Amino acid sequence: MAMLLALALGVLVAARAVSVPAVVLVAGCLGAVSAFDIPVRQSFIVEMVGAEDLPNAIALNSSIFNAARVVGPALAGSLVAAVGEAACFFLNAASYLAVLAALLSMRLERIRRSGEAPAHVLAGFLSGLDYVRREPALRNLLVLLGVVSGLGLQYAILIPVFAKEIFHAGATGYGLLVTAAGIGSVVSALHLAARRYSRAQHRRNLLVGLAMFSIGVLGLTASRRLGLALWFQALAGYGAIRYLATTNTLLQLLVDERYRGRVMGLHTVMFLGTASAGSLVVGALAQKFGASPAAAFAGSVSLACVCWLGTRLRRLAVRERRAAA
Repeated sequence: MAMLLALALGVLVAARAVSVPAVVLVAGCLGAVSAFDIPVRQSFIVEMVGAEDLPNAIALNSSIFNAARVVGPALAGSLVAAVGEAACFFLNAASYLAVLAALLSMRLERIRRSGEAPAHVLAGFLSGLDYVRREPALRNLLVLLGVVSGLGLQYAILIPVFAKEIFHAGATGYGLLVTAAGIGSVVSALHLAARRYSRAQHRRNLLVGLAMFSIGVLGLTASRRLGLALWFQALAGYGAIRYLATTNTLLQLLVDERYRGRVMGLHTVMFLGTASAGSLVVGALAQKFGASPAAAFAGSVSLACVCWLGTRLRRLAVRERRAAA
């Protein structure tokens, strides 16, 4: 479906029939496709690599995604200048053929499913919610992700404003700020993929990553020089991926296999679904108070989450020590 949507957009652009409603319709359809694709793809990772290598696989997947964020815009800009927008959409559609070929070439062991009859969609969704409600670790991870993604990560919508109005660097400055965050993300993902971590180390990664992200965002808001802001952007990118990849890993390690798909669906809702509402909040704050205060709000929310998470992890460590004594 995603390939067909890219192809349709290419045809519209080539025929000079593209319009705002058409673009909105394609974007909406792509969002619907992603709502199915992302949870399935996330759940599929464990079937490809097994639970033992799951954390490294998730981190490696993040490194590929973020490397594309760094290289993609530069490559796209060159292609647009060389062959035009329509050809870029056609190339995007063609790129899905490689994905389909890779999927068809996979030879995986058949997973034994339980003999239970598939639940109705609504019943399955409600049972997934009830399962998460009864599992404090999963519930806390998802709620925290919703807050961080919905408010903290939305500082990124203000990067063009920072580039233009604060650093007076225009499109070049915007590209540098995005690239800096992307480089930090790639380094973080490769760092996570390079070794194995214990459960306690995963928790530490969760806290350290979120703290680094918070410091990076708050540092960016205080910066008035582009060079310094680039370092804070790299720090924010590094911390964000350390936190997000570890959240994904812990969810997949803790979840009951029967609920994996539903929990990863909730993960997608908390990660992507909250972003729309959060971006409206951050955007409204920026319009009323300015970009720096709005970004400071996003960083402060993330820092408050760090304090909450640190308290929860400290209590958990105390309980585990008492249980082991």
